[in-house]
Amino acid sequence: MIVELDDSVFQLPDERARRRLSAIVEYATRKGHHVHHLNGDPPPPGTRAHEALEGASSFSRSECEWLKDHLRVGFQHAQKPNASRRVVRVHAGPTDWTSTPPILSPDDAQDYVVKPVPLFVENKQNDGRFLSLWVPKLRTREFEDSLAHGALEVTHAGGITGIAPGILRASEDGDASFLHRAIALFDSDAPEPNKLSPDAKRCRQTCLKHLGKPGERFYVLERRAIENYLPLDVVALYAKSSD
Repeated sequence: MIVELDDSVFQLPDERARRRLSAIVEYATRKGHHVHHLNGDPPPPGTRAHEALEGASSFSRSECEWLKDHLRVGFQHAQKPNASRRVVRVHAGPTDWTSTPPILSPDDAQDYVVKPVPLFVENKQNDGRFLSLWVPKLRTREFEDSLAHGALEVTHAGGITGIAPGILRASEDGDASFLHRAIALFDSDAPEPNKLSPDAKRCRQTCLKHLGKPGERFYVLERRAIENYLPLDVVALYAKSSD
């Protein structure tokens, strides 16, 4: 996830504001997220961020260098072609989840980065093993770190019919933060290609309505194994020949 900091966040009139800014950066980076100033790196002269990071606040020199290092890394990551498409922006004002990207107050941003991304799967044990094998080799360490640091939480839904109710409850509760973080992964249970089962169709519709785009916020596994689409007589012949 990428956290963009509006320049207004660097207006630091008191100790609470300074601690809150540090906490947003610390919690986000600890969870494996990336934080950067909205106007680039380094923040341009004349901005509040430039003044704060160059000693015009009560941050110590080491704190300023710590913040600048994290913002620099976050900005570099955000420029990469494969950077996260999950973005939130923080400003010194009220939260607006309807904006694109969502705009969060500093307090809501701090709460948001502390909580894990809930990954709904049908079966935590089996699907969790599948994910650990499916993750591309170059991203395996990142996936394992996300689980270890609490940035990602694999959530057992109790089968495909249990995924939609969890998402609907969050919608009914008005928990926009949860819905923006959540990801769902489920099987199509298709008897043949491109024909989702009724349960999979209902789950897909719920995800489309409350999570967003497929391939970004939820994933439908189109088939679990090639055997799903083999004619029954071929499967029977194979079973007989393997006796």
